[in-house]
Amino acid sequence: MLPNFSLFHGARDDTIAVGNFGLGRAFTPIIEGLKNSTKSLHHIEVQNNRLDDRALADMLAAVDHAHKEVVSLNLSGNQAGGATCKHLANIISPFSSRLTDLNLSKMSIGDDELLTHSLGKGIAANFSITKLDLSHNRLGNTRQRRSSNHTSVDDAAAAAAPGSALAAAVAGNGRIIHLDLSWNAIRGPAAVLLANAMEDNDALTELNLCMNKFGKTTWYLEYVVV
Repeated sequence: MLPNFSLFHGARDDTIAVGNFGLGRAFTPIIEGLKNSTKSLHHIEVQNNRLDDRALADMLAAVDHAHKEVVSLNLSGNQAGGATCKHLANIISPFSSRLTDLNLSKMSIGDDELLTHSLGKGIAANFSITKLDLSHNRLGNTRQRRSSNHTSVDDAAAAAAPGSALAAAVAGNGRIIHLDLSWNAIRGPAAVLLANAMEDNDALTELNLCMNKFGKTTWYLEYVVV
């Protein structure tokens, strides 16, 4: 039996709570419900549902089209790809965005996704997000894709220094208060770029960098950020 969209409203009528159901392909009725719903939705929780890039992109397209009033979005534990990152960028980039809490933990997001699909630019341009969770991803790691059909964007991603996309995103955003970058691949050089990007950030009050490998650059990061 496929899930009914109306059954997943949380304790509040402005919430869709579908977290931790592992729905996979059975998530389709939820997407259709989002497309057709006329209710004002402020909170959407779809974490840990085995959603692939296409399903997430379809869901985000529905949110972007019909639910621009959303203030918190939890996508963690699903598989992000180019389409997901592109739609996320569309949602968070406009000045009118109301999103304040964005959870992208455990989504296999790396430097490539930040750079080539405009997600990094979206984060930098956003004026509303105060809490951003990017933990348990591949940030600081560029895959160095090789293809016979290179585009200028692909070439830029390949040439970018590890961590530069993350640093640019953080440097451009002076509104984030809570930032979780734990359990990524941020190493020495990337840590220096990140530290320089955050040097003039007066809004940030909570920063989690646990389980990265800063090596000898740890002292510099502490000096600049703290």
